[in-house]
Amino acid sequence: MLTVLLLMGCCACGKNSDAPSGGSAVNHVFPANSTFYGVTLDGMTAEQARQAVEDAVRAYTLTIELGEDDTITYTAKDLNLTACDVDYMALLASVINQEDAPAELISFDLSDVALKLERQNKLRKASENAYLTYDEENKIFVLNEEVSGTKFSEEKVLVAVETAVKELLPGITVLGEGVFLEPEITADSEEAQNALETANAMLDVSLNYTYATTSKTETIDRELIASWLMVGEDGLLVEIVPAQLSAYVSDMEEKHSTSSGTVQFQTTGGGSITLNVAAAGKTVDTDALYNDIAECITNGVSGDREAPYVAAD
Repeated sequence: MLTVLLLMGCCACGKNSDAPSGGSAVNHVFPANSTFYGVTLDGMTAEQARQAVEDAVRAYTLTIELGEDDTITYTAKDLNLTACDVDYMALLASVINQEDAPAELISFDLSDVALKLERQNKLRKASENAYLTYDEENKIFVLNEEVSGTKFSEEKVLVAVETAVKELLPGITVLGEGVFLEPEITADSEEAQNALETANAMLDVSLNYTYATTSKTETIDRELIASWLMVGEDGLLVEIVPAQLSAYVSDMEEKHSTSSGTVQFQTTGGGSITLNVAAAGKTVDTDALYNDIAECITNGVSGDREAPYVAAD
């Protein structure tokens, strides 16, 4: 709960030479420049001053300008703003004798305002950080620009409200004071630019795996790699989708593994012949192949490589 009790203060209060000895304020009025937290009491008696303060408090409204056509208005009730029960005769005497004010003038509690700000903020659009997407046409990752939202710092607005109410100011403008919650990552930031460079370096990888059992070479190119990649929740980290790469590795195992010591070949005449195979009884080591491909893509390594094998069960 934020409750504020304001000690009385006045600006440029000169001592009244006509004040009775001992500081009596009977039949006297507030001197010129007797302004208390936005309420001018010049020439008023103690009772008139009381009424002026109570009227000002009762009629008070505060409009907060966050931007063009973006305002929030609070009434005295919203602010729990009240005039304190002050001895205005004693107050007048203290002003005449240039002494410290004997009492508090107004009080307010911003707890209700804090709750309303929270509810209002939930309805506002959040800012969006810059993020990566894959451009299918050009086969590259691109950065999407950040987007500013309308959510604000509730703490900063509350501070501005407190400052205004202390002076009973009718309105305040908080635009340009860092009150809005701006995107944390912009497209031109070093973090975003590094992420873009890293993502496209992964696409630039080109690998040629030779499989010993079949003496065939399988090429992993940009398009294939792109089908395995996804952008993480933070919008910048590009990662390999395990299921996608696993499916590819399983396919390579099926195509290039040999489970027996012989292989049958179809002849042109429609028959078949059986040949001994030197590399028989070997199967693609799927774990090793998966890790090798992932490491190459992640580190931007290209080139010719030998597919790993293990003895078949």
